[in-house]
Amino acid sequence: MAGQLLAAFRALVAQCPMAMRGAPALVSGLGRCAPLAVASNCPADVVEFSLQSVGLRQHFRHIVVPEPGVAPKPSPDTYAEAVRRLGVECGDTLAVEDSLNGLKAAVGAGLRVIGVGRNPGPEALDLADLWVDTLADPELVAWAESRSTPRREETGTPRPAPPRPKVPHQGGRAQSGTRTAH
Repeated sequence: MAGQLLAAFRALVAQCPMAMRGAPALVSGLGRCAPLAVASNCPADVVEFSLQSVGLRQHFRHIVVPEPGVAPKPSPDTYAEAVRRLGVECGDTLAVEDSLNGLKAAVGAGLRVIGVGRNPGPEALDLADLWVDTLADPELVAWAESRSTPRREETGTPRPAPPRPKVPHQGGRAQSGTRTAH
C-alpha cells in the first residue's frame, strides 16, 4: 500500500512539479548566505525527486530523513541531525515548517521556527516564532533578501559570521498572517 501511494505521489509530482509559493526565491536567497538542509519524514528518494522536480535540490547540502538512530518527527532527531551535518549550532538555526509535528520537532531540537500555511491551529501558533500564510510574504521576503549576501566560498574573500536569525522570538507566540505575538 505504501509503495502504491509513493508511486502515485511521484507520478503527480512528475506531471505537475510545483514548489510552495515563494519557496524558490526564499531558498535561493538564503542559500547564498547560509548552508541549507532538509529535515523530512518522507523517504529520501521522494525528497530528492521532489526537490529535483522543482529545481531546488542544488541549494541543499543535506537531506535528513528517518533512519536507524534518527526518529521521525515529532521527535527532534531529523532536525538535530541536519544541524550536526551542517556544523552549526541549533540556536543559530532557522526551520521553516508547515506541519504541527514539524514544529514540535524543530522546537524540540532548539531551532527558531517560521510556520507557514493558512489557518494554523492554536498549538502551531504557540510553537512558531513567526507565522506567515505563504513563503512569498513580503516581510519574510524582505528579511531574507537583507541576509542574502554571498558566502565566503563563492567570493573568495572572508566575510563576518552571519548574525543569528532575527526572527521575533516569542513565548506564546505567533498569530496568523505575518504574525508575531507581543
